[in-house]
Amino acid sequence: MANTIYLLLADLLLYLHFLVVFFLLAGFVVIWLGHWRGWRFVRNFYFRSAHLVVLGLVTLQAIGGHICPLTTWEDALRQRAGEDARYPGSFVAYWVQRILYYDVDLRWLAALYAIFFAAVLTTCWRVKIQPPAWWRRSSSK
Repeated sequence: MANTIYLLLADLLLYLHFLVVFFLLAGFVVIWLGHWRGWRFVRNFYFRSAHLVVLGLVTLQAIGGHICPLTTWEDALRQRAGEDARYPGSFVAYWVQRILYYDVDLRWLAALYAIFFAAVLTTCWRVKIQPPAWWRRSSSK
């Protein structure tokens, strides 16, 4: 029973990891698409800040030569459940893992993350972020 719980937690962590990756990649596309289409929400301070901070953390950990903590935690849960690290516990988990994990040198990933981070920073300059109302009120005093 405990093994099943660890496996379930590992799968949930894998899905969360996939959602983070999706947020970073799709968020970038949506920001530019929204800019061209005139969608106001793509200038939202909280959305853009979350996007930039999460990508910044991912980039820093990769440049530092560290594996993502979500991956490490998932592996530990799978091993605790008696499985090999990143061994799928379900059909969906298997395919999410195939998409998310691939064998690439961490230095290449760090370079890709840094390039993507630079692109997102450029986006902050080109697609202006709308400051929150509390910020605008305090700066006008």
